[in-house]
Amino acid sequence: MDEKHLRRLLDETGLLLAYPDDDVLEEYEGVRTPALADSARELRAIEPRDLRLHYTEIFDLRRKTCLYLTYFTDGDTRRRGAALAAFTATYRESGFDMRGGELPDFLPVVCEYAAHVDLGAGLRILTFYRASLLAMESALAGTPFAEDPERTTPYAPILSELCAALPEPTGRDRKLVAELVSSGPPTESVGV
Repeated sequence: MDEKHLRRLLDETGLLLAYPDDDVLEEYEGVRTPALADSARELRAIEPRDLRLHYTEIFDLRRKTCLYLTYFTDGDTRRRGAALAAFTATYRESGFDMRGGELPDFLPVVCEYAAHVDLGAGLRILTFYRASLLAMESALAGTPFAEDPERTTPYAPILSELCAALPEPTGRDRKLVAELVSSGPPTESVGV
C-alpha cells in the first residue's frame, strides 16, 4: 500500500474508532477506503443513540476490546505510567499537540498521529503494539451487535483492516496474542 493510501486508512480508522458524537458521525460521509467505507455506511445506518450505547459497551466496559494500547500489555499496573510517558515523549518530539483529553495510547489518537504527523513513528508504535491490536481484533470478531445479536459488531472489520496494513506478526506477537485472548490484560493487586 502506498503512503497516501496508508495515511488515509489510518486517518479513517481513527475517525471510525472515535466516540460517535454528532461531529464524528458527520465525518463518516468522507470515508473513502473501500472496506472502511462499507463500515462507515453500516455505522451511519444505526440510530445514533444505539450506536453510542454499543460503542460504550464494547470499548469502555470490556477489558478485551479496550482502545488503549498499553492496557493490553500493562493493564492497570504501575508499569503503564512509564509506557504512557513514552507515548507522550514521542508525540512531543514530533510537535504533536494532543487535544481532547484522551490518553496518548488511545488508538484513534495513535492513528491520527501516524496519519498526520509522523507516519514512520506511528507505524512503529502500532507494530510494537500489534499483539494488542490482534487480541482486540479477535475479541471484536466474536462480539455481537447489541441491537441485533445475529450480526457482528460493525467495528470488527475496521480493526481487521488496520491489522492487515501492518507487517506480519512475529512468533512473539502470536504467543502474546494467545495469552491476551485467553486471560486478558494483566492486573496488579499491590496495595489492595
